[in-house]
Order: sequence, then structure tokens, then C-alpha cells
Amino acid sequence: MYAVVDIETTGGDGHNHRITEIAVYRTDGQKEIDHFTTLVNPCKSIPYFITKLTGITDQMVASAPPFYEVADKVIEYTQDCTFVAHNVNFDYSIIKGEFKRLGYNYLRNRMCTANMGRKLVNGLPSYALGSLCKHFGISIQHRHRAYGDAAATVKLFNKLLEIKNEDEVFIKKNLPPNITAEQLDALPEKTGVYYLLDNNQEVIYIGKSKNIKSRIMDHFRNYQSMKSVEMTTRVAEIRYKLTGSELIALLLESQEIKEFQPKYNRALRRKSLPWGLYQKLDQGYIRLMVKKTTEGNEPIMHFRTSQSAKGFLHKICKQHRLCQSLCGLYRNVSKSCMLHQLNLCEGACEKLEPPEIYNQRVLEVLDVVQNEESYLLIDEGKEQYQKSVVLIENGCYKGFGYVDEYLLNWGVGAIKEHLGHVEDHKDIYTIIRGYLRKNKVERVVPLKEGFIGDLAE
Repeated sequence: MYAVVDIETTGGDGHNHRITEIAVYRTDGQKEIDHFTTLVNPCKSIPYFITKLTGITDQMVASAPPFYEVADKVIEYTQDCTFVAHNVNFDYSIIKGEFKRLGYNYLRNRMCTANMGRKLVNGLPSYALGSLCKHFGISIQHRHRAYGDAAATVKLFNKLLEIKNEDEVFIKKNLPPNITAEQLDALPEKTGVYYLLDNNQEVIYIGKSKNIKSRIMDHFRNYQSMKSVEMTTRVAEIRYKLTGSELIALLLESQEIKEFQPKYNRALRRKSLPWGLYQKLDQGYIRLMVKKTTEGNEPIMHFRTSQSAKGFLHKICKQHRLCQSLCGLYRNVSKSCMLHQLNLCEGACEKLEPPEIYNQRVLEVLDVVQNEESYLLIDEGKEQYQKSVVLIENGCYKGFGYVDEYLLNWGVGAIKEHLGHVEDHKDIYTIIRGYLRKNKVERVVPLKEGFIGDLAE
């Protein structure tokens, strides 16, 4: 059973905004079973531009029930159902936040019609609700109202599910000779790391996904090269480890690939990153530069590509008014660097700024990037009332693990006992920094020296 959900809110931030309308439609994947919809009093004013979009006014919600009065209905209508929505993370996180304020841990398996559309329907300029509904000839009555959008999403979901089921039938008919449809059906639609093994029980590929079953089906559906055909036909067994957190999945994937060295993995097999940020003294100026790493020549920071390294250097040049020319980012030596021409560099490229003043800013940058911080990343666990944790202590990666929520009250010492032993690879920091630039964990907790206190919220 599926519960197709849509909400309207006072804004897009779950911490500061509240639900103004909610609609839940239950479906078996073919037809609607029943539904529940209501306006919700957000107990705060609705911004003008939101009213213009949805038509919901302060007057309309003034007599509506607040969320805590309809919470039991939401639980009832989504109980034992997969939570479905268009761009599901938004609706789910807002609703989960509302329940959290009531002291209830709301957990449901999720499916996203936007993601389904991207996978199952090719060539659309947009995978917004309106665009997908237009593609399938579904009319949306009462657009930008929860009950209208949810009703249309039910029809869209049922269409996509029909395609998905046909796709699964095709995949099952074309499975590798040693994989059965039962094995495929038993795979979880959850976040974790998966392992493809051959007849000799050798791990030939390791990957991570927010939906293990879907990702493995992609392997059996899409053959991009002869190597991918060769790999999938060799698969004789599939194993997996659930992680809860996507960041943990990334870290575990990197760790496992380095340990098993699977034949068909490439990027993460190497144990060092080929590009680095270096410094050298040149005519009194400290120059930062990007170059390839070499044996015995440890850089300040490691990077996977020269592009990412230079992108980082460009960023700190702008932030700290460093000279692009001295940093090797501006090659025209007959002119001052571009930032100086824009009055964003103090002219060290033309020796207009004394080395001691310029170097002070460089040292401030180095102090930041070399700062041996200690912090704890707290995120979703594998089970209810559990959290995943990643510990960086004095600049060193100490590993990840899982703890019951109450252990967060006991401090870092108790948490350390639940961390697995890991090797501190330099690309771990690239993985963590890259993930945090694009995603959020539940909490980032800086740890002060000697900290023993309460980590729980």
C-alpha cells in the first residue's frame, strides 16, 4: 500500500515554516482507496507571495486545526504504507519536523515520483509535477493546493508504477544466469553499500546507493560498455550492508574498495589522490600552487582532480585577496593578475604589496586549512532511535559507527567505543568535504579539547 502525500507550507524551510494544508491519498498502485485532506493552522502568518501561489490566506486557516490535532490522522493514513510524494524529501522532512516538535519519531519508507520520472521517462525538459502530468495527459485540478496536487500525483504514480513493473519484468527476463528474480526482489530499497560477487566468491564490484535495489537493477538494465556487460554477466551473488546515512555509505564504499580492490571499480581503488595544494617561498612571497603529488612530497591538501584543486584555490584567492599570479592561476606575466585589475588583489604580483603583509594573509589561509579540528557528524541511523556518527579528532579521521540516541548524552568517550577501526586515507576528507558542500547531516558538533558534555539536542 502507498500513501501519496502533498503539503502546502508557509515557506521552504522546515525549521522556520509550518504546514498550511495536507492531503494524503492511499492507493494500491492501481486505484485510489481513500483519502484525507485538511487545511492546517500554522500558528503564524502566511507570507503574501505564498498566498499568491496557493490561494491560502490567514483567514482560511484561522479556524483550521493546528498540526497536533491532525497528527493522529496523518499517522493512521500513512501507517504500513510507503510514503510517496513529488520531490519526496521536502514533504517528508517537513512532516517529520512537525512530528519531532511533538516528541514523536515519524519514520516511513519513501518513494519519489520526480526520481521515478527521471529514471523511467526519457527526454523531458523538466520533471516537475506539471511537466510529467502533461506528458501522461493527466490534468491537475486546483494546482498548488495540497488536495489537487496530491490527486494528480496519485494518477502519475500509478502510471509510473505500471512502467516500473513492466521494466522489472524485462529485467527479470534478462537477469545474469546466476541471479534469480527472488534474489532481486529480496534486495532492500534503502541506503547502503552493495557487493557484486562472481562464482569464485570474489568481490568484483562495490557501489553505494540511496536505493540499493534500484541501483542494482540499473546495472542489469543499462549496459554502457563491453566492460559493464562483462561485469553483469559474471555476477553470481549480491550482498549488501545498510548504512542509514548516505555519508556513511560513501565512507564505507571507499574503505571497502580499498580493502577488496574489485576488478571493475576504478576511481576509488587508488590509495592516494593525485593532485595537491603546495606552498613555496619565492622572492620573499609565500606562493600557493596546485601540482601533482609525488612520493615523499606531502601537500597541504589533497584533491581528486586538478579542476577541483584550482577551483578551491580560486575561491580562497577571492576570499583572502591573494594574488592569482603568485598562485599560478594567471599566466600572463606581462600584466598584473585579474583580481588586481578588479581591485580585489593588493598588487603582490607587481610587488606593490610587501611580502610580510601578503604572507600574513597566506598564513591565515594555511591556519584555516591545516587547522586540526575535532568534530562529530551526527546523522540518520540504520534503526529507529539510533544515530550514525563520524568522528574527526585533532584533524584525524577516527571512523564511523552507530549509537543509540541516549549515548549522545554520555560524551565522546562512550561514542568512541562504537567506532570501527579504519585507515585514515586522505580522500576521506575529500569525501566528507564534498558531501557537506552539497548535503546536510543532522548535526555537526565541534568538539573542544577535553569535552565530555552532552551531545544530544
